[in-house]
Amino acid sequence: MYPASKFTGFESEIHAAEQEVMALAREYECIAIIDDGISREIGEMCNVDVHGTFYLIFQAMRRGSLSKQKAIEKINEMIRKGWRIGSEQYIKFLELIDEI
Repeated sequence: MYPASKFTGFESEIHAAEQEVMALAREYECIAIIDDGISREIGEMCNVDVHGTFYLIFQAMRRGSLSKQKAIEKINEMIRKGWRIGSEQYIKFLELIDEI
């Protein structure tokens, strides 16, 4: 098991919960879903496969379990509930949705 302490030295950079997510991803050899840019960079430096929320949404769409309209609705709902995303990222998300 890779305890969160494996990521010692990054406490001032990333939240303990993100450290735990990365530790679990390494332990189970799976993907860590983290949206914070600094945390993602640290995860990549520590050889953790890191992706964000958009990755999950696009995977669900590709598998046919989420429609384009539902994907947009879910992102908008997340934003209303306090999920932060830059306007450029949101526009890029909408452009990518159109391409699928």
